[in-house]
Parts: sequence; structure tokens; C-alpha cells
Amino acid sequence: MSEMRVEQKSWKELKALIESIYSRNSKLTPYQSWEYLTSTGKGFTARHPMNMVGIKEKNFVLYVDGTPKAIAPLLIKNKNSKREVFLRGHFTGAGNLDFVFLNDFTFEQFELFVREINKSLGCPVWMIDRISEKSITYSYWKNISEIYKGKATKEICVEIPCDVTYDDWYKNLSKSTKQNIRTSYNRLNTDGKNVRYKAFFNQRIPSDLFKDIMVVASKRAIEYDGRNQKWLWRLYYPLKCLDPVIKYLRRNENCFFSAVWIDGYLAASLIGIPSNDGRMIIPRLSYSSDFQRYSPGGILVNETMKELCKSSKYNSFDLSRGEEKYKYTYGGIEHYIWDFEFSVTIDNSSDL
Repeated sequence: MSEMRVEQKSWKELKALIESIYSRNSKLTPYQSWEYLTSTGKGFTARHPMNMVGIKEKNFVLYVDGTPKAIAPLLIKNKNSKREVFLRGHFTGAGNLDFVFLNDFTFEQFELFVREINKSLGCPVWMIDRISEKSITYSYWKNISEIYKGKATKEICVEIPCDVTYDDWYKNLSKSTKQNIRTSYNRLNTDGKNVRYKAFFNQRIPSDLFKDIMVVASKRAIEYDGRNQKWLWRLYYPLKCLDPVIKYLRRNENCFFSAVWIDGYLAASLIGIPSNDGRMIIPRLSYSSDFQRYSPGGILVNETMKELCKSSKYNSFDLSRGEEKYKYTYGGIEHYIWDFEFSVTIDNSSDL
């Protein structure tokens, strides 16, 4: 029988362990990397800053026969006389959350790990969210939630397969979508617009381009809320830059980003982060309404698919959470992330 033990460690002590495990698991996402989890810290909620009051972090490592098998980076909050435990990243815009674990992490190991953490934290309510159904731990979280009669809900994500040629992807679009793409380019030509598209792989986004991206994104976010006052989106921009996810993307040396310029002005852009499992995950995509006549978002997706389909590194163009119509228009298919809420009772806990 394997010897298992659980140790609690400070965040600084985890750097080498997380980097080692992350590099060896082909199924982990960038949201479980040391860089992301460190950059984002405990998180940030601009709309509800009081949610961050009293948040504490606790980190646990499961050793199996002396080998670090899994890491649980957790956030703890006492709320209304009960203790709640979240995965680190809960208070950020991360698309996926999870433990950091090796490929051969088993359900038996997982269950004992959860029970031991549970005893250490005094039987909290586990508020686990954004577990990808692509992860081996999805079935583990689902099983343990069912064992303790917890709740489970799912949220739609959409990805566009790009493990095909661009011609095959384009051929499978609907007739109306192909016509809309042609119309966009025809209007640009008819109006004599100067159009430029560029994609960058595995780089840090230049600071001047990042600023332009954020200005366009801020303006679009205010418009999306039904407000278009210039002073409001200019105020929103510096607030948005405080978001730790934005700070992570700004500093990341391994970003994918692509952009469309019309007459020298940024019309649409996206930022991607490559995932160990072959997805190009897109946490940020925005376009300028000033160029709405040309559907710059559609041009951006079309041109980006040309780049991603040429590469053999990526199997999908993952547009993350949300079921916006445009995602399906360009060939998107659904996958899910899951939220679990449960309490592990002391009576069912056992020593390692």
C-alpha cells in the first residue's frame, strides 16, 4: 500500500513543485501555472471589493511514497458563521480552476487528500467552481459531491476546432456566414480602407499595443452595458488595468495575440494563452464599434483561424465561457465547466 501524507506550505515554498508538476502534465491549463496563480494572487473584484475582506490562503501538498502528487492552492473565507473554501483563482476571471496534479493522480488519492484538508480546515463548505470536464479530476469532484449530497451546476464554454486545414474550416461554415465574411472584405475595398492584420506567437505584448487593446476593450465594455459616455469608459480603463488577470497578460512572455487595424486604428484584437492540452485559450477578445460596418470581429476570427490552422500545435481555438451567437457562427462547439458545492462530514473522514 502506498504511503501518503499531506503537508501545508507557504506559497513561496510551492514554486519549484508547481513548475515541476505543471511541466509534466499535458492536461493542465495556464490557469494552474505558477505564473498565473502568483500574478493574480488572491484575486480582485472591482464591483464587489468587500468580498476580498478576510480572505486567507492555505496550500496543501499530497505526497505519495515521497513524490509530490497534487497541490491544493486554496482560499478561505469565514462568512455568516460558516467557513467556505475556494480554489485559488476564484476571485479572478480564470476560465478553469483545479488542483495542480500529475497525470496519474487517482480518485483514491484525491478523496483522501480532500478529507485530510477538510479536517485541517475544520469541515468547511467546499465552493469549487470552473472545473473543466476535460480534466481527469472532473469525475473526482463530481463523485465526491454526490457522496456528500452536494450541488452541481454547469456553464457553457465554446471552442472552434483548428486541427483541420483553414479551407476545411471555411468550407463547413454556413452559406450566410461565408457571405458575411466576403461582404466585410468587399466593403473595406470599396471604401478604400487600409487594412492590416498581424499575429504574434509566444511573445510579450508590446506596451503600446497593450494600451490600445485595453482602451478599445474598455470602451466596448461600457457600450455593452448600454452606456457610451466618454468619461465613463476613460474611468473604466485604469480600473480595468488593476485586474490581476490583465496584469498577468501584460507581463506574460508566452502570449498569442492577433489584431486588425483599419486606417491605422486598432479595430479588433484578441489575446490567447496556449494550454498544455493543445487549446489556444482566448480570455480577451474585443472590437471597436467605430468600425462596425466592416464587422472587424469576424475579420479577426477569420484571419486568426488561418494562423492557427497552419500550426500543428493547437487543436482548438477556445473562446472560453459564454454562449454568444458569434461563437457558433464560426463553427464553435460546446464543452462545459462545472461548479460543485458540498460539505465533508467529520464522521466520514479518515486518517492517511
